[in-house]
Amino acid sequence: MKQKHYSYLVIMLLSLCMPIYAFQIDGDLSDWGVTPASDLNANIGIASWIEDYVGSNGYVGPAYGGQPYDVEALYVAVDNSNIYFAMVLGMPPEGSHGVPYSSNYFYPGDLAFDLNGDGEFEYGLEFTGHSDNSPNGGPANGEYTYEPEKIGNIYEVSNSQGWNQGLDISGYTETELNYRQSQYLTLIGNTSVVYVQSDDPEHYVVETSIPLALLEYEVDSNWLFHWTMTCGNDIGEVTTLYSPFIPPTPSVPEPFSFLLLGISIAGIYLRRK
Repeated sequence: MKQKHYSYLVIMLLSLCMPIYAFQIDGDLSDWGVTPASDLNANIGIASWIEDYVGSNGYVGPAYGGQPYDVEALYVAVDNSNIYFAMVLGMPPEGSHGVPYSSNYFYPGDLAFDLNGDGEFEYGLEFTGHSDNSPNGGPANGEYTYEPEKIGNIYEVSNSQGWNQGLDISGYTETELNYRQSQYLTLIGNTSVVYVQSDDPEHYVVETSIPLALLEYEVDSNWLFHWTMTCGNDIGEVTTLYSPFIPPTPSVPEPFSFLLLGISIAGIYLRRK
């Protein structure tokens, strides 16, 4: 019996030493190969959109606002079970002032995505529970609400009335799910959303995964993911094809090789004993 226990110990040690490649929904983007404040380039095989830029007078394009309104990077990876999504931005989950010459308070939008290549965002994911809840998405109208119980809800959106629209500076693009037009929203599931401040105080990280089993999609079409804040001052979009992510095979580091050798020798000794 002791010999069997020793075998279990060896297996457990090996499992602890092996590299882990699954995306962990924890706000740490190191498993994506990303360091928010210094290196936004993701690992090979991950679809990304990167635009880290704040110009003079706080211009972030297509409008102003400075760092609190800067969308810096979006990332998407797919495996056989999930879509993984991550984002680096300057806006905290509770929203920001930040727009020059204005006291309006604006909030993070929701994730919009199109999985059949028709240019319509037929799915939405609630990020923060903050919502404008106005018919046209106008800012500072006193109708903002906060419903944290909706965070992580995944909706099928039947038409454009299911989306609040941003300001004219962004071409009235989709910003957030429009709960005042709830007849166009069908709740199909819920997932975990992490929205946290990174190690750099000016950056925030959003990370989530979306089960493929909840969605209808076309494997031969471009998949489009879109995000902007409720004012639409900056916009981020990333496009990818359905292609399950295969992590690169790592080279085995020398300390790990020595550990394997030591475990093997110990196993042989224990077996002989």
